[in-house]
Amino acid sequence: MYSPSQTLTVQLKSFTVLTIAQHPPWPLNLGLSLTRIWHTSPHFFSFTQRVAAKLWHLPTWIGEAIMLLTIAIWLVLLLLYVGKWLWARADALAEFEHPVLCCFIGLVPVSTMFVAIAIAPYSRAIAITLFVVGTIGQLSFGVYRSGQLWMGRRKPEIITPILYLSTVAGSFVSTIVASTLGYREWGPLFFGGGLFSWLALESMIMQRLYLLEALPKSLRPTLGIQLAPLSLAVLLI
Repeated sequence: MYSPSQTLTVQLKSFTVLTIAQHPPWPLNLGLSLTRIWHTSPHFFSFTQRVAAKLWHLPTWIGEAIMLLTIAIWLVLLLLYVGKWLWARADALAEFEHPVLCCFIGLVPVSTMFVAIAIAPYSRAIAITLFVVGTIGQLSFGVYRSGQLWMGRRKPEIITPILYLSTVAGSFVSTIVASTLGYREWGPLFFGGGLFSWLALESMIMQRLYLLEALPKSLRPTLGIQLAPLSLAVLLI
């Protein structure tokens, strides 16, 4: 049993949607941390710096330094997450089986594929390896999560844009990385998978937002994810 100070619980009326056991050795929740890095890290800025350096002859070291910092953060978080499965397995399993938190785990392979783009100019072999590992990871997790959804018995209150992280994010990012590494024939396949997953999940999420009560304040930041599929789809088209 955990004390109240060790347990974070978010309530939707009488229904508990989020319970995370927190141990002192694991102060960071990997999924939430990777979400922040994916959306707010300097990764995208460093990509634009690479393009700007080619177009306008700007210094290249700025973007590369930021890229190196981002890779270091990714590696630290990845090691922490592996350690969580080794030494705090109960918490890791609880997170994996949780109907909301589990979707954030899908950002592990997504962030891995972004690192593949960062490393590509220096080592194509490592970049391809990270791309393959990330793609297999996102496909496996997406298939698993989709299977869980098809089993039904999902409470409408926990239908949020977080669901996009299981299939849509991974597919669209796989499209970007595949094209970057020269595997353009794989791009349409991943794009199609992400597009149809997005359309299927969009109907569920919009129905929940229209017909049920507003999301609790603790889950409202996830609405930012609602805009991500459209932005990526426009970029890919």
